[in-house]
Amino acid sequence: MNILILGGNRFVGKSIADTLSSNNTVTVLNRTGTPNSVCTVIKCDRDNVDDLKTYIGNVKYDLIIDMCCYNYRQVQELESVLTHLPDKYICMSTLAVTEPAFGDYTEGKLKVEYYLSMISKLPYVILRPGYILGEGNPHKRIQYYTEQLINNQPIDVAEDGNFPIVVAAKDEIVEDVLSAISSQRTRYIKFDTRGFNTTPNKLITYLTEHTKHTPTIEYNSVGTLFDIQIKSSDKQYNRDELLRTLVIDLYEHYYLINYYKNVLL
Repeated sequence: MNILILGGNRFVGKSIADTLSSNNTVTVLNRTGTPNSVCTVIKCDRDNVDDLKTYIGNVKYDLIIDMCCYNYRQVQELESVLTHLPDKYICMSTLAVTEPAFGDYTEGKLKVEYYLSMISKLPYVILRPGYILGEGNPHKRIQYYTEQLINNQPIDVAEDGNFPIVVAAKDEIVEDVLSAISSQRTRYIKFDTRGFNTTPNKLITYLTEHTKHTPTIEYNSVGTLFDIQIKSSDKQYNRDELLRTLVIDLYEHYYLINYYKNVLL
């Protein structure tokens, strides 16, 4: 297949690009133009419609995966420049749209979903992951907890830390994308995107039990890494032991990074 990934230069998008490139022709388009040895890279700001049209307007893509769509105008503009619509368009949304709007991010994602389902002619599939955990996470969620524990610094937590959140493993989100690609179905929301029901306090508990170290927690903090309450009623999200393993593995990964950084410096 000829595949275009909008974004695709870090974290989940990069993992998807790397995975698909083994058997497909993959192009990634993003503002930074970050080099990728296995993909064609286009440096382009998608909000510059003229440049977007120049680079991709006349190319026939079998599949477009959109990792960085934050408002409906971006979908509208993408659709307007494409001479040939793809056979499938996968849009990465967020599970937070199922809750009351939390700021511009979730409101923008909700409007994207509305535009795709009610107006657009794109053969879309919408994925709704929760907070995504994994190596290379630019938001440093478990990395932040790890560094605070190692350095005996307080951990900032929103409210009382007991509110529900859904977290997802990066590798499982990649698998969800592959599943959506293999399916013949289009124009639907993939409600079974995988994840784990948990709370910020439970994530911290996994780490404190593993490290035997009790941190100072600053509750009711502002601007924390987990501040949107999300919960799924899907029973498959209740996988505590698997989540515990994921969190501890990430802790060990970031612990080693911190250790070697200190040794080398």
